[in-house]
Amino acid sequence: MKKKIVIINEFVFAGGVESVMYNFAEYLCNEGYDVTIFTTLREKDFYNVYSKKVKHKYYYRCKLRKYNLFTRIVYKLARAAKGIMFLRKYDVVIAMKEGAFAKIALKFKNAKKKIVWVHSDFETLHYTKNHFESDEEEREFYSKFDYTVCVTKAVERNLIKTIGNPNNTIVRYNPVHDENIRELSKEPCDLKRTDDKKLFITIGRISHEKGYAELVESISKMKERNFELWIIGGGDKKRCEDDVYFQRVKKVIEDNDLSSVVKMLGRKDNPYPYLKQADCYICSSFSESFCMSIQEALVLGVPVITTNCPGAVEVLNSDVSVVVDKIQDIPEVMCDIIENKQRFDVSKYKYPSLEERMKAIEEILTF
Repeated sequence: MKKKIVIINEFVFAGGVESVMYNFAEYLCNEGYDVTIFTTLREKDFYNVYSKKVKHKYYYRCKLRKYNLFTRIVYKLARAAKGIMFLRKYDVVIAMKEGAFAKIALKFKNAKKKIVWVHSDFETLHYTKNHFESDEEEREFYSKFDYTVCVTKAVERNLIKTIGNPNNTIVRYNPVHDENIRELSKEPCDLKRTDDKKLFITIGRISHEKGYAELVESISKMKERNFELWIIGGGDKKRCEDDVYFQRVKKVIEDNDLSSVVKMLGRKDNPYPYLKQADCYICSSFSESFCMSIQEALVLGVPVITTNCPGAVEVLNSDVSVVVDKIQDIPEVMCDIIENKQRFDVSKYKYPSLEERMKAIEEILTF
């Protein structure tokens, strides 16, 4: 009989966590598991990305924009209906991310094993403190799981340092679907790099912790302009227009006459044909627990400049990366690359396969 697994997450598509969830679900289905993904809202594009083998359950079919007596009744009925979900027998329940939504995992009383993943570095981004009354309450919450899985040793260390030890932590590095990334990178790209300019690229949400405004401000001071920086992420323009940080990044580009150098490309369903063209990937984040996009760059043979986020640098070495103390140091390394003073040897970096990392994760699914 197939082992039944339910994976709980707030969203289907959003960022790195959701990429990991996709890798989990598809791999486990192919290995013979019965996998269900349970999210807040129905995602109409779910099966445009996921295979039919993966089941999709959700709290609500759509987001109700008006909150009144009628919508309160609708929400209550929906919750009551979905309460039946928690009575179903699953062998393993996985909360894909730390915080408030992970609390749902503990409602599956019949599950034989419950596991929660922690992707955030609590030393630099302890956003989940808003979901609990105290650090003690949060530590007690994680202790109720069979495992609290930290995506790097740094994440584990800083979780224990911040809230105390729940006594069930282990480290499992995020799986990256290396073969799939290489195949997707071969698809046609609507934007080609300029041959006589070095190309730098960064991928992620247009949000403060990614440091994009600070990166562009630093680049504006460079005398050397024989390069391009592509920023991929943040959704389409309609969703970004009201975003304060997006507008700040956009303004820095315009105020410093960098429109021909820095290009904001928006969210891409397949960023890999763009990434494959780059001479170097840039991570300018203030906080990263693992940084999936760094891993994806390395799969495609693209070296990395990154700020010194412990979780991100844990899996790097000097053959493939330069680590800087602050964002303002990045332009100096960019200049060295433009002038061919900085050399990388990505061929020396042997990236762990999806199978290697998933086998380590499968070990904790047994009971």
